Amino acid sequence: MTIEPKPKDRRERRKEQTRDTIISTALELFRKQGIEFTSMEQIAEESDIAKATLYKYFPNKEAIAAAYMQEAVREKIAEIDWLITENADTRSRMLAMLTKLSEWNKENRDIVKLHASARFQDLLSGRIENNRLSGIEYVLTRIFKVGQDTGELRQDLSAQKLALYYKVMYLVPFSGWLFDQGSSDLELSLAESVDLFLGGAQQH
Repeated sequence: MTIEPKPKDRRERRKEQTRDTIISTALELFRKQGIEFTSMEQIAEESDIAKATLYKYFPNKEAIAAAYMQEAVREKIAEIDWLITENADTRSRMLAMLTKLSEWNKENRDIVKLHASARFQDLLSGRIENNRLSGIEYVLTRIFKVGQDTGELRQDLSAQKLALYYKVMYLVPFSGWLFDQGSSDLELSLAESVDLFLGGAQQH
């Protein structure tokens, strides 16, 4: 028997609509005049809500950027499923996903940079929620789980832990590109990180 989800009441729909309005308004302002020159007060004014209302939804611009990125992942679930089914092995699935991710990051560089800076500060202060997967960890977990189910990947570590370990490797070329630390070819660096992660550093 299929259990239909409970329909949202008017109050929930209104809250969701307000949240969506805030995000879309903030993104428009970010792209038009830059994140640095956009204030929370301006976002509230352009969204036609009180400043106090805005802060009930989002404490800062970083939280708005994070919400946008989380929604972007949810919207791409079907595309993620297609990448997993259309590619034959873990390496090709990872490279296909990282290529798509790099394209999106380049299109949304300023927002990604804002979010990454906030996440780094959270990490330093111990505010990262260990039980909450980021977008890339969520996708990698799905890819690694398929690899384990087909016998391609080791199974003594969970798919989620493998995703966390690779994410640490991913951050090296990603941060070099994002913060202009001399990374010349993001796609090449990511491919190298995938091969190192899957093959290890030992001579074969």
